[in-house]
Amino acid sequence: MKENRSRAWLVWIWTQLVQWSQHGWEWTRTRFWPWYRRQGRNMQVGIGCGTLVVVCACCGALLSRGPSTTTTGLAPTATSGHIARVTTAATATPARPQPTATSLPTTPPTSTPQPPTPAPTANHQPLFLQFTGASAAVGQNSFISVQTLPGAQLTIAVVYCNDNQATSKSLQGTFTADDNGDYTWSWRPATTCHGPATATVTASLNGQNVTQKEQFTVA
Repeated sequence: MKENRSRAWLVWIWTQLVQWSQHGWEWTRTRFWPWYRRQGRNMQVGIGCGTLVVVCACCGALLSRGPSTTTTGLAPTATSGHIARVTTAATATPARPQPTATSLPTTPPTSTPQPPTPAPTANHQPLFLQFTGASAAVGQNSFISVQTLPGAQLTIAVVYCNDNQATSKSLQGTFTADDNGDYTWSWRPATTCHGPATATVTASLNGQNVTQKEQFTVA
């Protein structure tokens, strides 16, 4: 009984569709469309949704029966699997990629160790020069002593009271101050001039140069 009702329902729907295809366009253009445009927005949406529901119900009824074997002239309908794939492809919305959380480092930053400040050395100290002693006598052992930075290079020139310069080999050349910065020259004055004499000493170290003069008496 139910199968006969369903078949009669489908035949009626098909008949209405055929009639609408013949006269529906003219009716829609001259009557339905002007009436539809006069309706409010909510009414238009409701009519559209109702029409969609009717169409979906008809399609569902046709699909539930499968291919028709009657001689009513119905065209074969698409299988449910194909309709499902088409619907899924039309309605599926690609998923938006979600931002991933970035983990923050939990280790506190460590301070960069600073290199130790080097202690001042003799090479960084200002060069100085001072006389620490002088004693001379004609033809006798005589000496002149100075103090400066350790490793300083020293030269000396001795001029007697008659303006003659001492020519002793022990006063010629360049000499190096010891680890305490001390150095002493020893020589025998070969002069006949007894009286004031002048010693001029120059110290050099790391590009620094210092010159000092000292007067002493040749006995």
